[in-house]
Amino acid sequence: MSTTAFSELPPHWQRHHFAEVSTTMELLREDALEERALIEEERERSKENSESSKREHALYNKNKKTEKNGANAPDENVSDTTAVITDKRAEEIQLVTTDYQTHGHGQVNTVWESARGENLLFSFLFRPEHITAGEQFFLSEIACLAVAHTLDAYTEGISVKWPNDVYHHDSKICGMLLRHTLSGAQISATLVGIGLNLNQKQFVGDAPNPVSLRQIIGRPVDREEVLCRFAHHFDRLLRAVTPPDADERLAQRQRLHRKYLRRLYHRDGAHDYVDVASGETFSAHIIDVAPTGQLPLRTTDGRLRHYHFKEVRFVVPLPSTAPAHV
Repeated sequence: MSTTAFSELPPHWQRHHFAEVSTTMELLREDALEERALIEEERERSKENSESSKREHALYNKNKKTEKNGANAPDENVSDTTAVITDKRAEEIQLVTTDYQTHGHGQVNTVWESARGENLLFSFLFRPEHITAGEQFFLSEIACLAVAHTLDAYTEGISVKWPNDVYHHDSKICGMLLRHTLSGAQISATLVGIGLNLNQKQFVGDAPNPVSLRQIIGRPVDREEVLCRFAHHFDRLLRAVTPPDADERLAQRQRLHRKYLRRLYHRDGAHDYVDVASGETFSAHIIDVAPTGQLPLRTTDGRLRHYHFKEVRFVVPLPSTAPAHV
């Protein structure tokens, strides 16, 4: 696969990058992005006071000269950040990236460890069409498959662990959060936060089985290239399952779901799980994943069990130690 084809984000992805934030997801809520942008702008201005004064003086002289010529010249000293943020609701996809999150977290407040400047940390807000609240898991499938397709360009052995982690064999390389805003029965907006381990050499946190792409392939990768690959894969998958024609939508979503099921971690054969409420360990086969995200399991003695997220744990073998529940 050519890297040049993914050297830039799709044009309708409006990007905002910050060196350090609390979490990228927080910046895409209400006016947080605008507030942060203004803070960054003010910080830059305070660093450049002397230069700003010189530019203002030069600009004043330029404007006076232009006025004499009967033309209106733009103020070159005014940042366009506010205009970009003001128009953000008209953009199709709003993207926030950062080099470091001070309070990175995963599902249900689990900690997401990431060394500064080494991994890919981003969130994006988009407005899906023709997706109801009862079909929300299609959006998780799209995000997971987009990550999986992105990593396929670098390595083999990539799978999706229900509901939306991405694994390399028995190690976790990516985690994500999805939050939806409803308008009646329809999803009006979806916020996705993704942490993808790319170049981190060592993990020191409590997570039992993290891995980075660099640890897998033995070399660093370009974070921008990976981000662009993901955006193009995500766009392609989203367009495929949201056409105007209802029959085509159904066919495309069935196709997407089959791809997701083929990628599922522990999809083949019986594996061990833990019922969170009772603490019972049991062996079962994955039957399917419902459009709402519910996971049906058939135990080896023939019983059918249905679980929502955090109601069941996979028993994942650690690389060289005893199994852990993650």
